[in-house]
Amino acid sequence: MHVFNDDSYHKLNLEFTVFTENPSACGNGMQAMDVVKLPPGAKTMYTTFAASMSTANPPHPFPIDMWSGGPGDQIPPAISNTHGWGYIKFQLTEAPYVPGTMTPTLGGSVGFYPSCSGVPSSINGTATQNGVGYAFKAEAFTVGGDLWVHVW
Repeated sequence: MHVFNDDSYHKLNLEFTVFTENPSACGNGMQAMDVVKLPPGAKTMYTTFAASMSTANPPHPFPIDMWSGGPGDQIPPAISNTHGWGYIKFQLTEAPYVPGTMTPTLGGSVGFYPSCSGVPSSINGTATQNGVGYAFKAEAFTVGGDLWVHVW
């Protein structure tokens, strides 16, 4: 799964967590316990639970070490072989030194199996912070067999 915080229209941080699903059974999976913070313009990719860890070789630059089912390198094959990346829950935030609250929260969830999870494959929204207006769009889609989440 590729995640891209496109900075073409904003310079906001993308904070997200990942959820897995069993698409063949429409079953819920696990939640990443780590919140990933992706800076503006950054891309990252997750291939397996173990390869997504800070202890992987090489270490993942935006790691997910802990899942609701345990550390990424200890997820049993019965889960790792049947569960796929299902959806992300995210929020766009200003840099920490910017005062004020973004109203409403600029974020939501997008996923790859809407018929299973009920999480849509695309959303959009608006918010303001300190009188500055923001708009965003997010999509989850597949290209050439790869899963992509694009937030802009």
